[in-house]
Amino acid sequence: MEFTQYSYPSRAAFAQAGLGFLLREMVDFMQQNINGNTNPKFLLFSGHDSSIMPLLTAFDMWNGQWTPYAAQLTWELYNVKASASAPSTYGVRLLYDGRAWPVRGCTLTVGELCDWNSFLSLVAPLMPSNDPSACQRQPV
Repeated sequence: MEFTQYSYPSRAAFAQAGLGFLLREMVDFMQQNINGNTNPKFLLFSGHDSSIMPLLTAFDMWNGQWTPYAAQLTWELYNVKASASAPSTYGVRLLYDGRAWPVRGCTLTVGELCDWNSFLSLVAPLMPSNDPSACQRQPV
């Protein structure tokens, strides 16, 4: 069975409401690791197809097909060091069912990795803000 549409009128607005807090928790965890807090080094969230497809949609990665049974979406944070004298940078790689998927809109990449700052600029609109008026806005 194929579905031809699983999208929102505004990916950012609906991602904030439906996935934003999960995204914030994941991004905050990665930021803590970048800042030196490396415990724990592994974090696992479990969900269903109804969790994975909206995440793929939010990142404009959904291919229009229903997520298969036991599908997984993996986010990996890498410490990238070009040389011994160069400062460390960080990159994020997304894998869907074990295959690396490019992060659409990521302007700075190192191989399959999306530069951390570029990744943050892409994910920031998908996370809820601390703006109290956001709860009073009308749906798009």
